[in-house]
Amino acid sequence: MDIKKALEIINALADGIDPVTGEIYSGNSPYQKPDVIRALFIAKESIEKDIERKRKKGTEPERTGEPWTKEEEKEVCDDFDNGMELKEIAKKQKRTIGGIRSRLVKAGKLEEEPFRGNR
Repeated sequence: MDIKKALEIINALADGIDPVTGEIYSGNSPYQKPDVIRALFIAKESIEKDIERKRKKGTEPERTGEPWTKEEEKEVCDDFDNGMELKEIAKKQKRTIGGIRSRLVKAGKLEEEPFRGNR
């Protein structure tokens, strides 16, 4: 899941809306409680500020967290199939190597690596 999708889900929950069905949660739902809503908005703002700070510092590529188009996904797969290294694809797409790897796993071009904790 990319960061933009996570933010969309957090925003929907903060608005009291089920992000999967689009239905409004009932008044007794935890997502309708003021403290929960405030906490979700704080989390959303924190993530957005962190992304912007990293972009300004130059530690995150320009397109980090943005949605992928079908054309971009095809281009990543084509570049990979043509032998381009992941870091070069990432630079070309203005994305992280992890983002490129995730797209290639999704496309069946790479196997998912097991989580190894902090690297």
